[in-house]
Amino acid sequence: MIRLFRTLSSLKTGILLLVAITICALAGVVIPQGLEVQRYVHKWGPVAGSLLVSVGLDRLFSTLWYNILLGLFSLNVLLCTINRIRASVISLLHPGFLGADTIERFPLHAVVQSPFSVEQLRKRLIAFLRKRYFRVSVSAAGNTVLLDARRGALRDVGMALLHLSVLPLLIGGLIGQTGGFSYPQLLGKGEIAAVRERTFSVRCDYFRLELNEQGQIKDYKSKLTLLDSAGDSILSRVIEVNHPLVYKGIKFYQSSYRTDPLRVDSVRLVVRGSAVGSVGKGVVVVPGTPARISGTGLSVAVHRFIPDFWIDMETREPQSRSKEHNNPAFLISVADSADTLFKGWVFEKFGAMHHSDDTCSVALMTYGQQYATGLLIKENPGGPAIWAGIIFMSIGVLLVFWVTRRRLRIAITPAPSGSVFTVGTTPVRNDPDAEHVFNQTVSAFTAEFGIASKETANGTVD
Repeated sequence: MIRLFRTLSSLKTGILLLVAITICALAGVVIPQGLEVQRYVHKWGPVAGSLLVSVGLDRLFSTLWYNILLGLFSLNVLLCTINRIRASVISLLHPGFLGADTIERFPLHAVVQSPFSVEQLRKRLIAFLRKRYFRVSVSAAGNTVLLDARRGALRDVGMALLHLSVLPLLIGGLIGQTGGFSYPQLLGKGEIAAVRERTFSVRCDYFRLELNEQGQIKDYKSKLTLLDSAGDSILSRVIEVNHPLVYKGIKFYQSSYRTDPLRVDSVRLVVRGSAVGSVGKGVVVVPGTPARISGTGLSVAVHRFIPDFWIDMETREPQSRSKEHNNPAFLISVADSADTLFKGWVFEKFGAMHHSDDTCSVALMTYGQQYATGLLIKENPGGPAIWAGIIFMSIGVLLVFWVTRRRLRIAITPAPSGSVFTVGTTPVRNDPDAEHVFNQTVSAFTAEFGIASKETANGTVD
């Protein structure tokens, strides 16, 4: 069991798993996913295509064995993190005392002759180090006094937080993968869409573009209303980029927009004929809302819009070939209080097809397209855990890079004319000032207490 634990928590195991996952992911990118079996057989041949499908390379990211690899890698990261945190906590809480022989093998060390007794030197050293914000632990081994002085313990805390941050990130990712969703939704004005896995829906009340003085797009906003299962309003709010609507853990982001190919917001027409005069009168009509022609008793209505008009010869019904505005046409009616004077299709590109007689004729001038809002509807129940991991990681990185850790190991031994203390340190990585600070600290102590003899690591004597 111990051997299995060591294997699973090994850095080598983690590297091997990472390499395997990377290779599999590359295969999943190169090999198209989710196609019919016949297409793999046609492209790769009967043998290779069948083998590819049988091992699941056509649906790699949902196969059991690939998810087992991900699970083992996550377990390895978890165990490595626990081991590293354990080592950091032990190092932080438990002092380590070393004898003079061991300290002299440190890359940076000094042996100082002192006229003070062991006890006097111990007190002076502790006071000196505490003034410089070292936390000093004391022990004894026979006649020798051992000191472990540390400063910058927050760096160890930062290292522990840095490794600890992996855990909530893994947990949050797992929760979000299994219990969350994220999908785009395009909504035109007045359209309603059900929210996945919920009993409420979202309606777009309007979408608006805001332009600057140069006519460039400055911002775009949507007013959304959430509706319960009975169609009653729950909540309404205007959203814009980086300001989503949040309801019960679900966020509605303003992510994009585009013109709605099946909707227009207004149509400008010119109506001529004996009822309005030979010159004619212009009128702007909003689809679904009749508009009065000024100075007359006539009203104009737009009943239907087809972006790419054509007639189905079998059914004789007008239809649209596509959503592109290749042949836009509007079904228009003109009526007075009693009769309908005109009702027919009016085309933008073929003016000769416009209905015309002595009583009434209609010509299409321009029309304005409606915009549809592009939403991103997202729920991530693992979000709080992920944010906790990000906060831990940020604090950890800050402490690791901004706090310098110093640790001095000291052994004080009695001598015929006083005592000898041996001090040493092992410089940490990325600390180019370690030797300078160490020599400066030793020199400051010897100068403060009038100690004249000092032997350093390179053998020089002051």
